[in-house]
Amino acid sequence: MVLPEKINPDDLDIDIVSDGDDISVLDCTEQDGTDPLGVQEFLRTKAQIYSRNNLTSLWRVKYEGKIVGFFTLSMSSIGLDQVPQRNQVKETSARYPALLIGQMGVDKNYQGRKIGDAICKHCIGLARKVNERVACACITLQTTEAKASFYQKYFFETTKKLKNGQIAMYLSTT
Repeated sequence: MVLPEKINPDDLDIDIVSDGDDISVLDCTEQDGTDPLGVQEFLRTKAQIYSRNNLTSLWRVKYEGKIVGFFTLSMSSIGLDQVPQRNQVKETSARYPALLIGQMGVDKNYQGRKIGDAICKHCIGLARKVNERVACACITLQTTEAKASFYQKYFFETTKKLKNGQIAMYLSTT
């Protein structure tokens, strides 16, 4: 099967993983075989445990009936010191509620076809809906500096560099 250069987001089925979904079949390593964010390791050893124990919601992305990507979402928080000054409310606690994109991966055979963009847009939309109901002030994630530009096009901002060499990023949902 010849894949289109760009997959239409309307052709993707994004939903929470169900019993019949096997996301372990995904190969989310980089084209050179590396796994800088530990995505493949997470799929292999932790995804089902985290989901089963309600530590994250595990989502799958299907294209033409085949699982081609996944992501995880969890409730989290972000320190006031990591929120840009223009978005700070001084009379609040030291932490803001946040939606955490914990892991995200697209199968190697489908990378570069805008599936990651569809996932990111879905997460932003979901966070904004959650914000309307339960006050979720922002979205947070951790990534490598090399991958930061992907999130910056959706207006995520770097908040700090982490000890593990990754960076923390933030986006306001308001």
